[in-house]
Amino acid sequence: MNDKKLKDCNLREEGINIIGIRRNSGNYIGTPHGETKITEGDELILYGRKKSLHNLEQRKQDSSGQYEHEKAKEEQSKERSIQDKKDEQSQT
Repeated sequence: MNDKKLKDCNLREEGINIIGIRRNSGNYIGTPHGETKITEGDELILYGRKKSLHNLEQRKQDSSGQYEHEKAKEEQSKERSIQDKKDEQSQT
């Protein structure tokens, strides 16, 4: 993810939100926006399901990583549907 803008990482599609970045310089960026660029040495502060975060941590930066990204997007879509149904049921 080095030298990529946050919006190009598409992590939100996997149910992962970047809530902060600690730069190698020690500077902290809270609630970064889509145009914020990830640079080498950045520490990302993430929020998401434990499984999603673990899978991201293990992901390689090659075609297999892209496959894992697509798979994670599908899983998140299914999870969102389940959550939406539960929410609807709780409101009736």
